Amino acid sequence: MTEQEKIASFPLVVEPMTDDVSRRLSWHTLGHLLLDCAGKHSTARGFGYKDIGRRHQVWVVSRIVMEFTDRPSTGESYVIDTFITRIYRQFTDRMFTLHDGHGTPYGHAFTTWAVIDYDTRQPVSLCSPEFAPMAALVTDRTVPIAPPARIRVGSSEPVATHRVAFSDLDRNGHMNSIRYIDILLDTALTDTAVNVRRIDIAYAREARFGDELLIYREGDQYEIRLADGTVAVRAALTF
Repeated sequence: MTEQEKIASFPLVVEPMTDDVSRRLSWHTLGHLLLDCAGKHSTARGFGYKDIGRRHQVWVVSRIVMEFTDRPSTGESYVIDTFITRIYRQFTDRMFTLHDGHGTPYGHAFTTWAVIDYDTRQPVSLCSPEFAPMAALVTDRTVPIAPPARIRVGSSEPVATHRVAFSDLDRNGHMNSIRYIDILLDTALTDTAVNVRRIDIAYAREARFGDELLIYREGDQYEIRLADGTVAVRAALTF
């Protein structure tokens, strides 16, 4: 298999319902598209949600970093490339590049994934023979963004709260991973003209229906904690 054959490309258009007040592709939509493209690539190669679901397993994203100098505007066409760069024990790294029709990049994304066993709730080894189709796709290609940020927030006073509601939930009954990005942006942005360039987010604990989430902030770093103080998400915004 050639290096190019290991990369999946998805041509898309910024539809009016996928943009934001800046009339560019929204961060919310972008996050969902990254997960969707990852799912389509893995499904086409035999290790997607349905494939591992037969073994009572599920893919879980544990980290997302998105860094963009620009985002395509409403009506513009663009392409998302995705590829796998590393498999290490219970985790795998998947990268993304979003570019225009001429190959000029708008930005890049870095994600880390794990597979969880439904029954034991424990991570599964990705070095096992069942994941050989994924191992065959590992490429040397990379993306030119800084490594994930180290985030620690010592604040003891929350700046906002959010109670997990029906529309927040994913198919597993947990807080949808992209909804956390919405909450962070709603908490951080007081001016619609502010341009976010990068979002770092690391998922540490699942939140469920009815849970109260408390958002803590130090500078441009955030922790979203459950009511008992357990950290659910660590995140950072770069402007």
